[in-house]
Amino acid sequence: MDSIIARKTGKFSERPPQPENTVALRHSLLLRMIVILAVFISLTSAALFFGIDHFVTRQFRDLHRESGLQFSSLVRHTVEEEFARMEGMAKLIAEDADLNHATYYHLYLEGEKDHPQAAMERIARAFRLDALSLWDTRGKLIVTAPPHALRPFEKWDKESEARRVVWADGRAWIVAGAPLLRERVAIAWVRVAKPLDAALGAMAAGGKATVRLASGDEAGSAVLRVALPGGGNSPTFLAIDLPDTATRALDKAKQILAVILAISGVLLMGGLAWAVRWQLAPVRELAQAAAAVGRGEFGQRLTARGNNEVAHLVRTFNAMTEDLGKLRKLEQQVRHQEQLSAIGRVAARVAHDINNPLTVISNVAKLMQRQAGADPRLLEDTSLIVHHSARCVRIVELLLAYGRPVRVDLVPLDLVACCREIAARWKTGAGGSPSLQFNARQETLIISGDRYQIEQMLDNLLNNAREACPD
Repeated sequence: MDSIIARKTGKFSERPPQPENTVALRHSLLLRMIVILAVFISLTSAALFFGIDHFVTRQFRDLHRESGLQFSSLVRHTVEEEFARMEGMAKLIAEDADLNHATYYHLYLEGEKDHPQAAMERIARAFRLDALSLWDTRGKLIVTAPPHALRPFEKWDKESEARRVVWADGRAWIVAGAPLLRERVAIAWVRVAKPLDAALGAMAAGGKATVRLASGDEAGSAVLRVALPGGGNSPTFLAIDLPDTATRALDKAKQILAVILAISGVLLMGGLAWAVRWQLAPVRELAQAAAAVGRGEFGQRLTARGNNEVAHLVRTFNAMTEDLGKLRKLEQQVRHQEQLSAIGRVAARVAHDINNPLTVISNVAKLMQRQAGADPRLLEDTSLIVHHSARCVRIVELLLAYGRPVRVDLVPLDLVACCREIAARWKTGAGGSPSLQFNARQETLIISGDRYQIEQMLDNLLNNAREACPD
């Protein structure tokens, strides 16, 4: 298992480094989700905008068309009323007795125009008429009032209808006539003319539309052509400019709606991006932790937030890293045991080779102790040989027991005497340099311990001290 992890670790460590920003942008799930959300929001906003635009525009177009038809009907009705008023005016003038007598005298005297002219001017001033004319039954002009007001009547003939619209001096005139009767016989025609400008101004007084005479084939979505009655074979057309306030308001509303949709889309996309980034934050942490595990760092732990799929993945990752950590510890223990086993085998061979000479040395020293007799110097030396031989045997035993739990041979011993002996022996071996002094606060201190391990520990401490300060 250790070799498997080592191969995996080596594989991860040998992978060539890649630019993190490039890899992150190319493979970022967050970026892909943001792009998908942006496309979806854009398509939805566009569909909503164009759907509303198509429906509302059609409704407003129909409303504008209906408004135009209503206004056309109003224009025709207004012109019809003007015609009726002009016809009534003509009939009223034709019933004027003074005009009737003056016309009869003109016809009777064949050429006398002063009396008809005076009567016509009187009537024109009284009714504030723009143009008034008197014609005989053969269609010959008798007089006009004012005298120069002839143009509106030049295209009038006796076969024409009693009312019509004529062009004169670049203006449209409403012309209406009535027969002047004497003893129920028409002896002449009275014709009244009024510029259409006054009627058009009255119709456009509300400011909702501009009414004017049409020029040529003028037409368009904002211009409505209305044929005036009484035009005969060449009718007069009015051009009605309807201000499409609804369309302008709709265009403004569409601009506002487009801005609102754009801002809403940006805010929604930003909010969703933030939410997705917040939701995917554990995934990024998980990726970093997985890379650390790949490097052999099995102590990685992540915090699971909530109970969603990502949190479940984080908990599974934590359990996996915990198992891998336990496995790594087990492998280390196995490796340590293998090392200890190898050391134990070497120690067994060394112990076998050393124990025999140590046994011989120890036995010889014990024989010399019995033969020393009263020689204290020899007795001390042989005791020292026996002691260190036993100590060497103990060291060999500890070497054989390396890797196994430490076994301590506890025996009662005087720690002060033990330390004093070690200090004296160390002075003898060190040759007095550096100097060593042992001071005890009490003469004896009986403890339970392993004498040989205590001696080994103190010898190691003294040797380390001597190496640290040789002078």
